[in-house]
Amino acid sequence: MKKILSFLLFIVFISNNTEAQLQYEVGKDAKTGIKMLKGTLSIDVLKNDTSFHWMTDDISWYKPKPEVLNSLAAVKDSVNIVALIGTWCEDSHYIFPQLLKMLGQVGYDMNKLAIIGVDRPKVSITPLCMALGLKKTPTIIVFKNGKEVGRVEEYGKYGIVDQELTEIFTKAK
Repeated sequence: MKKILSFLLFIVFISNNTEAQLQYEVGKDAKTGIKMLKGTLSIDVLKNDTSFHWMTDDISWYKPKPEVLNSLAAVKDSVNIVALIGTWCEDSHYIFPQLLKMLGQVGYDMNKLAIIGVDRPKVSITPLCMALGLKKTPTIIVFKNGKEVGRVEEYGKYGIVDQELTEIFTKAK
């Protein structure tokens, strides 16, 4: 299982780095009827679709904590991040743009960020979500040398994503 997971993650990151054609499906959330994307996504796909206004809303109110920025800056060149989001999910609408702001402030290479869209049952178009044990959206997973360092599910164990990410980035040093 570990080899399969490593292979799937390798494919996701190679796809992002080579700007290969993104693979995703467009549908509607069965519960709300909201437009939903499943599969490998990009920031541009999300920002250029007016259905996802939450990607372009003003989040100037969000100020990443200095601790999370410092810990991320220290490992930004050595970690990969997988963000599993639901385009239908309000928690993803709130947390994912904050993650992007944080990454942008430290100059993180966005080619090292894999964005995977999932449906309400937490399934995408590849078996990656099952291999990763996805239970909640959003889930942010940090990898170093192909191994998971840590993950934040929804708002994390403290209810503050920055705090838990600080711990994970510090652990990745």
